[in-house]
Amino acid sequence: MPDQLPIVTYAIDADDRLTDLNEQWAEFANLNDAGQSLHPESVLGKPIWDYVRDRGLQNIYRKLIERVRKTQERIDFAFRCDSPLFRRYMRMTIEGRVDGHVLFISRTESIVKRSEREQRLAHAFQGSFTIRQCSMCNLFQLKNGVWVEADQLVQRSDALTNDQTAMIIWAICPQCRKQMSNV
Repeated sequence: MPDQLPIVTYAIDADDRLTDLNEQWAEFANLNDAGQSLHPESVLGKPIWDYVRDRGLQNIYRKLIERVRKTQERIDFAFRCDSPLFRRYMRMTIEGRVDGHVLFISRTESIVKRSEREQRLAHAFQGSFTIRQCSMCNLFQLKNGVWVEADQLVQRSDALTNDQTAMIIWAICPQCRKQMSNV
């Protein structure tokens, strides 16, 4: 487990392209098994939307970004950003700048080491079919639309019983969508 809780900062310009990343960005990407795909040289100048795949989540972030650009107010909310080894409880602050740029500050508040079973489960979800996972609370969506914890996903679905491995699509569950609309 890391000695210090990381604070990752990044900014987007008026065209929503990633412009500034602090040093902890690359370290955080490595902790998430992101390989080269999220290293600074790979993401700088690219639209932030290339990294937010779910339309519902994109819509929420677009509204938040629009709001901070218009009002210059700071928005702050809790979210989870888990890695294969750890559950990370974090806080996001979004700040607008006069020039239309937006600063994102992701503070890690606590880290919990995953059990060996959870680690195997996290590594299993990197394959050929998709499972939606809420990027705020980390619940998973079953085929019937119900959102559940990872252990319930394994018990209540065939996600790990077929020969294919799953790929996570980051989304937002209805409860978190409602919470975010009140931010």
